Amino acid sequence: MNKILSSTLLAGLAATSAQAAIVQVTSDITADATWSSSNEYILTDIIYVKGGATLTIEAGTIIRGEPSTGIGNYDPGALVITTAGRVNAQGTASDPIIFTTAALDSDSDGQVDGYDFFVDDNGTPLDLDDDADRVTATQTVVSDGVLQNGPFLDADPKNNPLPPAIYVGTGETDAIATFVDADGDTVPNEYRQLWGGVIILGEAPMNADVTSAGGLNRQFIEGLPEGDDSAFGGFNPNDNSGVFSYVSIRHGGAVIGSANEINGLTMGGVGFGTKIDHIDVYCNADDGYEWFGGTVNTKYLTSIFNNDDAFDIDSGFTGLGQFWFALMNADTVNGDKGGEHDGETGDGNDATLGTDFSIPKTYAVVYNATYIGNPNKATEPFRIRDNWGGEYHNSIFADFGGSDGIELESDGEARFTAGEVIFSGNTFYAADGSTTAADYGKAVTAGVETILDATFSSTFATTTMNFLANPSFPSMNRREVSVDASTGVNPVAPLAQATANNGLGGAFGVQETATFFDDVAYKGAFDTTAASTLWTTGWTALNIRGILVDRGDGLSL
Repeated sequence: MNKILSSTLLAGLAATSAQAAIVQVTSDITADATWSSSNEYILTDIIYVKGGATLTIEAGTIIRGEPSTGIGNYDPGALVITTAGRVNAQGTASDPIIFTTAALDSDSDGQVDGYDFFVDDNGTPLDLDDDADRVTATQTVVSDGVLQNGPFLDADPKNNPLPPAIYVGTGETDAIATFVDADGDTVPNEYRQLWGGVIILGEAPMNADVTSAGGLNRQFIEGLPEGDDSAFGGFNPNDNSGVFSYVSIRHGGAVIGSANEINGLTMGGVGFGTKIDHIDVYCNADDGYEWFGGTVNTKYLTSIFNNDDAFDIDSGFTGLGQFWFALMNADTVNGDKGGEHDGETGDGNDATLGTDFSIPKTYAVVYNATYIGNPNKATEPFRIRDNWGGEYHNSIFADFGGSDGIELESDGEARFTAGEVIFSGNTFYAADGSTTAADYGKAVTAGVETILDATFSSTFATTTMNFLANPSFPSMNRREVSVDASTGVNPVAPLAQATANNGLGGAFGVQETATFFDDVAYKGAFDTTAASTLWTTGWTALNIRGILVDRGDGLSL
């Protein structure tokens, strides 16, 4: 059934939640602090956790970030865990920690107060695109723990999350040409870029040598003003930034300065000692996730309806990942690569690209990913460049509207030919339904493309590295949900397509290579057992909205 609650029940919930104290966070956290679930917190600016402090966030806590006050201002609400800080944020499936926007909607018309249009740095209106700044002048006013100029646009994020925008269309792949409000008037914005995001910084290795950031393996993180609080990287692969678990991050990606958006969750030099799992990034204006170096391992990550790439890897990242799920909107503007994977940025510690690699060499290993693209936009599952190396196994990549499956740019070919870019045991299927191997590999050098194409086959055999077949998801209706929730998004491939039969190799799956990975006998991010509850149930925005099903058989619990 649809889980969006009735207006009567919502009114009751709103009355209850109105009793929670509103706490504005206006300064950096320099001593141990705890944010209680009995309050709601507003980040009025970029808030840094530093000076040895640990920020503890209780399960069920709502944290809101304010939008920027104007063009070029460095002031959207954002949370940054510096290398000298730590976070202890442990939500649960029934009580997730939610980061969302503090944007206001005083007349309840679905549009943000003080938000006018996309503009360039001269104040000239622009067409919709992800590089434009937004004018959002109205900020919260709080007195004695009570919001004075509400309500919030995202009034009840626990029970009724915002959609990506107010849209038209009811089909699985209906393109959204315009966004309209409840009265049918054109809305010039989507519900994204309405605050900053979450950034975690550590002292694990990354491959840059920028002396202004403190020396070898140090860099300033993307999206923040340069300074001590934005520097990261070092020589401690076991660095511990804390715990970040069962956290939903929604509607972020505000621009800092001219055109430098913040990702949903950015990780710079985050170390192996950090625990990150069950994270939901929803409707962000930039990437869902981006790693800049580091060694942290992650499980159970979602990247849903984000504007740019789902999973972006850079600068010497060497962590492991399992159960990563990406779902792009089916409009004509949002979503780019499932994985945009770079090894270095050109300012690495050998100061060159080509065959002289920066150290550490990027090498990420991922099992059991499901990336579902935008069929109405020319995007691909992967773009590999800048000497990226790594592996994907036992995964499913489907419905991307571009012409390729894996795109190797010229500076991504060397490590592929050296056997350091490995895709095996995966299922690929393009939005156009092609099962021709030559349609799935793209490289600059013809000989390299021939080798890449040979890793794909529509022949189901133990020698097949990547199987070309329709994963036959039961439903991909991203727009509306009828009384029967099975008409929503069901990303669980039938057993016949998804079984891995671990140990046989090829299209039948690849045996996991590290104790971090769960030994599962299926492809993709979700268990294929019909009665199994999806790990996204109860805490992710799309599931709470009633669009992402509870179980692989499409039934609600």
